[in-house]
Amino acid sequence: MLVELIDIHKSFGANDVLIDVNFSIQGGEICALIGENGAGKSTLMNILGGVHQPDQGKIYVDGKVVQFLTPADSLKAGIAFIHQELNLVNDLNIYENMFIGRELTKSNGLLDTHAMISQTAEVFDRLGLDIDPRTMVSDL
Repeated sequence: MLVELIDIHKSFGANDVLIDVNFSIQGGEICALIGENGAGKSTLMNILGGVHQPDQGKIYVDGKVVQFLTPADSLKAGIAFIHQELNLVNDLNIYENMFIGRELTKSNGLLDTHAMISQTAEVFDRLGLDIDPRTMVSDL
């Protein structure tokens, strides 16, 4: 998958945050966006993640123009982020924190707890972590 942001503009009030920004990344590529405070890094990623919409410019996924109006739109296109400030909910367990906002459900609409626990355990296995996904975050 190729993701391209072309001629992106974004302002907040009178403050121009992004002007004519171009950015592209190929699927599977690891990218670090580096710059000074206030340079617009978070704003650009929030546009790609559907948190903000650009004032001008286009986003392409595999050559097709897309519009991410919500983070769910971005996620459906296969775009996900690890945010720089990760906040966990102490009153939830690990797997619940991992699936906040993107909970897995069964065909009847109920939460698929087993699948969420299983997928969290698979991630932990790949990372070499021996932690029960049902552990409360407050107990870590």
